Amino acid sequence: MLKRLIVLENIRAMRAICFMIVVIGFISCERNVNPVCHITNPSENESFYQGEIIPITVDATDSDGFISDVRIYSNNVGIISISEFPYNYDFDTEGYDPGTYTIRAVAKDNDGEEAEDKVMVVINEPSTLTDYDGNVYQLVRIGTQVWMAENLKVTHFTDGTPIPEVTSHEEWDALEMTGRAYCWFGNDPILGDSYGALYTWGAAMNGQAGNDLNPSGIQGVCPDGWHLPSDSEWKVLELFLGMSPEEVEKYDAFRGTDEGGKLKEAGLEYWESPNTGANNESGFTVLPAGQRLRDGEWYRIGSGAYLWSATESDVGWSAVTRHLDHIHAEINSHPNELDHGNSVRCVKN
Repeated sequence: MLKRLIVLENIRAMRAICFMIVVIGFISCERNVNPVCHITNPSENESFYQGEIIPITVDATDSDGFISDVRIYSNNVGIISISEFPYNYDFDTEGYDPGTYTIRAVAKDNDGEEAEDKVMVVINEPSTLTDYDGNVYQLVRIGTQVWMAENLKVTHFTDGTPIPEVTSHEEWDALEMTGRAYCWFGNDPILGDSYGALYTWGAAMNGQAGNDLNPSGIQGVCPDGWHLPSDSEWKVLELFLGMSPEEVEKYDAFRGTDEGGKLKEAGLEYWESPNTGANNESGFTVLPAGQRLRDGEWYRIGSGAYLWSATESDVGWSAVTRHLDHIHAEINSHPNELDHGNSVRCVKN
């Protein structure tokens, strides 16, 4: 009988212990409230330009404890973990390809419980580019390349060094073949607003050695993140516009059929008549900025455009140049002496 009472007491004790465990567990579960996580900025499907900063703001709270960290992801790739309030981050989109991205925030509390929120954002091609001097240029994507849709007119290299402006014929004529200089056609800065500046090849390259790589990798006078196109990169553009592989390899001659017309500004506001084939189908908007010859003389504004490449030609002291003309719908590729003043177009890295 005594043994039976002892067994019953043990059973009662075990039941009491189990009840207490259940109660404690229940109380513990009641106290473990999950955190709350909400992305308050940016908004769903908000659009930004490539290179723009996206301010990310996360509202994360935990009613029965504290937030231990907030992790932010872009397309499931972690970009930062924030352990202290405020849970904000400036997301730099430089280097991100245009497209749609999922921004996700995961908040974890002191008990290890998590909550998350996400929004979709769109990164678009940048529409403009600003140089060291503050000049703003329109941009255009043509095939796989993004180009400036205007001629460069900066008067400083990106480190702030001024590019020498040479105005007199005598000073221009006295330049070394690799000398660095720029000018406005006719020494008229007003013309530069539309046509851009004319640069020697030395200035366009800023002392770097030429090559025919794709991409050239030569920043030269171009803004940060941009470079002077090689001859090969010009050919990529021409092939995309429809020039045949056989025509694109021709040299020192007008090549193709209507590819130059696709690049030229249409109409006669800038170009002399007849401006053959010009329709600017590509959006590249070539204007006839003319050039400055080695003796300092001004040449062919209104009827010719001359654009440097980063590639030296097989003719001494010259580089490969693209020439578009008012009487041709084709594109000329030919050598141009390094101390000529030509236009510059930059292409995105």
